[in-house]
Amino acid sequence: MALARIRTGVWRRYVQQMVKSTSLFKSGNASKRTDNKRLNTLKDYSSDSNTAASTSYPKSSKPSKMLFTPGPLMVSERVKLAMGKDIGSRHSEFEYLLTFIRKSLVRLAGGNVQTHTAIPMTGSGTFAIESTLTTALAGSKGKVLVMSNGMYGERIASLCKQHGVAAETVRMHAEALEQRLQQSNDVIAVVSVHCETTTGVVNPVFDFGKIIKNHSKDCLFIVDAISSFGGVPYDVTNIDYVIGSSCKCLQGIPGISFVIANASEIEKKIGQNKILTLDLAGQYSELERTGQYSANTRRSKKLC
Repeated sequence: MALARIRTGVWRRYVQQMVKSTSLFKSGNASKRTDNKRLNTLKDYSSDSNTAASTSYPKSSKPSKMLFTPGPLMVSERVKLAMGKDIGSRHSEFEYLLTFIRKSLVRLAGGNVQTHTAIPMTGSGTFAIESTLTTALAGSKGKVLVMSNGMYGERIASLCKQHGVAAETVRMHAEALEQRLQQSNDVIAVVSVHCETTTGVVNPVFDFGKIIKNHSKDCLFIVDAISSFGGVPYDVTNIDYVIGSSCKCLQGIPGISFVIANASEIEKKIGQNKILTLDLAGQYSELERTGQYSANTRRSKKLC
């Protein structure tokens, strides 16, 4: 109770200072009256530490809407109930769940946990794409082919260029890919969107993978599977990095993404990504070493 009173006092003083310093408070009687009313409301709200927990909000008379977008999707009651339980990130239960989820994602991708690994990331699908590109291409020289037939393919090409990677856009067709690979040996990676929602097309990435690996085993193949993973059968045999998101076909909450990577490839990139928050290999290394989801936190402490 004493701690709650201290917090309430600090919050009240912060609100008072914030309102006094705002330009609206100083810009006339009408603004003063409005801001004083807001301040009083905030004071009333902060006077009782239990207000937030006890407040009941009116329910809408309209039925809840169904979501028919590619994502985020509807979240089941089972998922919502599971979110109601707090688990410490250093607790053995959390480590067990994280290990279980990682192995389940690899199996869902048609992979083997001995050769592939799943790396969760705290960010959107685009965050995971950028993390994969900056990690997988770190220290490599050559050209990246971006197969595009929509906005998300164009975004990948833009991300490559922003990070100083030479990117070339190729028409989304197996024949076009094969012809370009035969022209020269300067291609170090190919990136493709699996389900391009902006044009409504599911691209034949598994066929692309065979073409790429037949051309060169060292050429990386990266697939943006954000809108398809969990909705169609998968086979990562010829794919080095598969990028997915929790809030699409898996019907989880937004804000979590993951990358299913060829373990031998990701291990080559440990320590090479110079961007702390996007270090996919660093995250993988820490997960393997401790079982905890804290690579960037630990590295940040070392830098302080």
